[in-house]
Formats: sequence, structure tokens, C-alpha cells
Amino acid sequence: IWHSRYNGGERSSYPHWLSVDMVNETYVTKIALAPRQNNPRGFTKFNLEGSTDGKTWFVLGEELAFDPAHLSYQEYPIEPQYLRNIRITMTEGLQDLTFLAEFAVFTY
Repeated sequence: IWHSRYNGGERSSYPHWLSVDMVNETYVTKIALAPRQNNPRGFTKFNLEGSTDGKTWFVLGEELAFDPAHLSYQEYPIEPQYLRNIRITMTEGLQDLTFLAEFAVFTY
């Protein structure tokens, strides 16, 4: 599970982001996100970006909707392409902090 800061100082507010480095370039066709199972108050909107070097990012999807109360995976197809890095930037939610249970990358 990934969680934004919620103690040990000030809580952070939106946007929150999470970046995944797959180490090697991988042919990606979609991603899927699964919400935390015991709290339906997570993020509701996000942007999805990709990179081949972790420095230069390009948009894969903007203002995508996410339902934190829907307990199964939510899938987001992208234009199939080779990526090394994927970043999700959460832009809105039902409270200042947020979380994500699972992040899956599809290669077919």
C-alpha cells in the first residue's frame, strides 16, 4: 500500500504523486489501480504520465476518474508504447491525504 504523509509533521495536500521505475523499458498497454479496501475516502482524479528516462515526462491521460469506494481494479488503457517509468499524480480527493493499494502494469 502507498500512502501520502499523514503524521510526523504537517499533512501534505494535493497534488500527491507516485512514480514507478520498471528498471527496463517495457511495452505497456494499460495500467490498473486498486483502492485501499478499508477506506473509501481516497483520491478521485489523477493524471497519468510516462517516461523512458525518468526525467522527461509525457502525458498518457489527464483528469482521469477514480472511484475509491469501488473495491476491484479500475483499468486505464493507454496508447501501447515502450515505457520505463510511469507516474500517477493524484489531483483531487475526498480528503487531503490519500492512498493506493495496488498498481498494475499490463504488457499485452
